[in-house]
Amino acid sequence: WSVPVPCLRGGALVRLLAGMQQARRLHRTARVDPTLRALLGAACPARADVAVSEHIHSPMVVGLLRPRILVPLPLLDALPAEALRDLLLHEAAHIDRRDLWASAVQRAILAVFWWSPFMHPIGRRLDAAREAACGARAAVQAGSGRRYAGPLLNGVAALIQQREHRNALAVGMSVHRSRLRARIEPLPAAGT
Repeated sequence: WSVPVPCLRGGALVRLLAGMQQARRLHRTARVDPTLRALLGAACPARADVAVSEHIHSPMVVGLLRPRILVPLPLLDALPAEALRDLLLHEAAHIDRRDLWASAVQRAILAVFWWSPFMHPIGRRLDAAREAACGARAAVQAGSGRRYAGPLLNGVAALIQQREHRNALAVGMSVHRSRLRARIEPLPAAGT
């Protein structure tokens, strides 16, 4: 009979290191886009830039020391400028809140305490809370939750319907529609 000891499990550590390597590769291979940075305007964190990547399926931020907002190439054609700006506001909120650092610490803790049945559900709740906080912040900057969510949802719907864009991006967005709805419903209304 053995009691689990808090130590790094090989698989958890390998996944953590692989994720770090992948983030570095995405950061390095993305093409900086000054037009997208200008679209974000003054809301873009001073130490960050905005880039386009062919290797991702959803917007994200990579780079602990030099944060970079990555936008999937297909979104540039699928979303209107207003929706792209709202999306960028959400990602900029992750940088302002230092969510990458919090996530890195969280992933390291999960790698150490891989055996705990409580850590992974807590991790998922922390991830969801970060996303909700960034969505709320972006909605306030956009003027309201409806103003923030409307163009984004319309763009996602158009992307799903376009035959030439039926790829992993469209499938991923349609499969996770309930998660998207759960993130949009609590957004603040205009004037709140």
